[in-house]
Amino acid sequence: MPPIMQSGKVDIFAFIGGSKAADALMKTHPEPHRLKACLALDAKNLAIVMPDCNLDSAVAECVTGSLSYNGQRCTALKLMFVHESIAAQVLAAHRRRARSKLRSASRAIICENEH
Repeated sequence: MPPIMQSGKVDIFAFIGGSKAADALMKTHPEPHRLKACLALDAKNLAIVMPDCNLDSAVAECVTGSLSYNGQRCTALKLMFVHESIAAQVLAAHRRRARSKLRSASRAIICENEH
């Protein structure tokens, strides 16, 4: 990638990865101050939820993505961008589903400790 950046023909730099790598690549551009950047650095994975989505499926995937492995994996979901027209619905559905998952997990832990 450095040869492409060094050419100056890149106007927008979209990158997912570490901040050190992004900084190093951006510095190779001849005019880094003019380079537009769209960065998702240091494992801040995000979901984008649009109005035409299947709400149940989108919420299920977002809850699974945020709670799997207690959010400790680099693939865990950290941010959600939700279209304002469905934000209240998504928030309510996400809250219900997350609470349900957490209750199920706490019941399983209680049952394990009883035996």
